[in-house]
Amino acid sequence: MSPSNRSLVVERRRLMRVFRVAGATTPKGTIIPGEYGVDKGLVFQRLVEREILKETSPGWFYLDEDRLNYLKLRDSRVSIITFVIIIAVALSIFLIISRNSWK
Repeated sequence: MSPSNRSLVVERRRLMRVFRVAGATTPKGTIIPGEYGVDKGLVFQRLVEREILKETSPGWFYLDEDRLNYLKLRDSRVSIITFVIIIAVALSIFLIISRNSWK
């Protein structure tokens, strides 16, 4: 992982920790991010775009844990499926090559 990607991951975790510690994990527990030292930069905007951070009224946000867990599960499923496909393709290539070498 490159240093810039690592810093994005660290910032993402920090932002989510701020929301959790503040108790902003439900629509009733919203916070104004700036009051908790949260910059509305790139990481914040990505979390909003992915609907992990949701705005209930102008400037008030909360962390949607259900959405976060759903996206983690979906991403892990995609990774597993991709891995299985790669193994299947590699095995197919191996079998084709080994059959041709017997002829």
